[in-house]
Amino acid sequence: MDPGAVQHETRLRADLGLDSTETAQLEIELRERSVFNVDLWDSHDYTVAELADSLPDH
Repeated sequence: MDPGAVQHETRLRADLGLDSTETAQLEIELRERSVFNVDLWDSHDYTVAELADSLPDH
């Protein structure tokens, strides 16, 4: 997917097609950076906006 095509409503699994390895890598990266703790394995397919809204203010 073209990075420019990613919108706020883009879903991680349905639209970006993240597989289990990519999902695990993203979750680990978010935890290691201490950004926030999110469970990407639940039944909810998060959007880019939902993850962005969860980021702490810089």
